[in-house]
Amino acid sequence: MEDEKILDEEVQTQEDVKIKPMWQVQKESWYEKLPLNLKQLDTIIVVCLVLLVITFVVIFLDAADIFNPFGY
Repeated sequence: MEDEKILDEEVQTQEDVKIKPMWQVQKESWYEKLPLNLKQLDTIIVVCLVLLVITFVVIFLDAADIFNPFGY
């Protein structure tokens, strides 16, 4: 009787554990190496995305001859 309970508990715990995709495991291993919390990582990502958008806007303005950042 007790053996059946132990086996039932093992089956339930195995079902509860979801298999993660390989890319998610890799990403989590990279994040574990950084001594930052989630809020700091989110801030860094947002700043990088804003800088990327600004870069694309400057490229568009330069291509349209509206703004020449290098003054030629």
